[in-house]
Amino acid sequence: MIRRWLFWIPILLSFSHYTRAEEPGLKTGMSELHSILLNLNTDLARSLPEPGSPEHQRIEVRMERLSRLAHRVTQKKQNEGTGQLYPILGEALPEQSDQMTSAWRIGQTIYSRALFRTLSSTCIECHTAASPRSPILHRIEDKDLSLWSPIDRVRYLRSVGFTEQAFEELKQLIERPVQGRDSADIMEDALYELLSLEIRTRNRPDRLMGLLKTFSERESIPKYLRSDLRGWIRDLQVWTREPSIKGTVPAATHLNRARQHIRKARTLQESHTDRSSQVWYWRAVSELYASLRGSLRTDQRGDALFWLGSAFEVLTPRNQETLHERFYESCIREVPHTPRSDLCYRKLERSVVAGYTGSSGTRIPEEVRKRLLELWGLAFLSKGLDLR
Repeated sequence: MIRRWLFWIPILLSFSHYTRAEEPGLKTGMSELHSILLNLNTDLARSLPEPGSPEHQRIEVRMERLSRLAHRVTQKKQNEGTGQLYPILGEALPEQSDQMTSAWRIGQTIYSRALFRTLSSTCIECHTAASPRSPILHRIEDKDLSLWSPIDRVRYLRSVGFTEQAFEELKQLIERPVQGRDSADIMEDALYELLSLEIRTRNRPDRLMGLLKTFSERESIPKYLRSDLRGWIRDLQVWTREPSIKGTVPAATHLNRARQHIRKARTLQESHTDRSSQVWYWRAVSELYASLRGSLRTDQRGDALFWLGSAFEVLTPRNQETLHERFYESCIREVPHTPRSDLCYRKLERSVVAGYTGSSGTRIPEEVRKRLLELWGLAFLSKGLDLR
């Protein structure tokens, strides 16, 4: 199946949260970055221009500027609150942006656009992993958001810490009439975003459950979505009955909880694409992020990365299309030449091949093939063997 090239607003601006006061150049760059992202989002949402055309060249210049800014967001300039997560989520940004620009320059416009979206998803997750309630350092006027879709606006608001405003936008969105397939898709996206916001950022199962119950009573919603809603409400009811936990929780405990959540989700799923267990998967992601911010053994880190990949692979269809691949790759690099890296590689390769398969066959870009070959060597070959 061909990857869905539907794009939502990239949130590289969320990295402004990490700008240090002693780095005024980087802080100034965030303003420039804002302008580039607004323009690129509009450019890439349109029909792609012919290689070599003035429009194609104009977009290339913007991508080059974006790439230069990404290189300034180095690991040493980041807030250490993400623990082991920033190297996983943020370290690839310069490379991804360079690949995006290079692919665009040689006419691989679809692949370049895909990298742009993947880079955006990575930034949102890095911000969420660092601190869901982080201080707000930047504000954009309403007029700058007015042309964006409601879901894009919500995701941006979340990225800069306006969680209550994002919640209100989502609440208004799901209160609209559901008429036709397009409207149902928008409502579905809004509900997924609401689940992610309330579970991961706000930790409010009671408020979420009330909203979902009200929405589920509407006669106009599709039957499949009504079925998912029932599953989410059921799982939220279970959550509200769980005893509250106080004090510091060891990283290993977070990891064990995440594993239990994913196993529970799988027992309730009727198929891999079943969306009715999203509550358990989002809860698992929160626990896994917490575990990686703490102290884990190397094998436990490998497990955490594998479970993150597994969770996001289920959450993929309408969220981060390739984020699960990033976690599988990190798993391979974290625990090479192990049964866990073996499994992570097989799941990664399957996802990559499926992502580049369409009516014209499988067309994997050369740089992606080289990366897969490198990872295959890390996953399967004995240590010290040089793969040529």
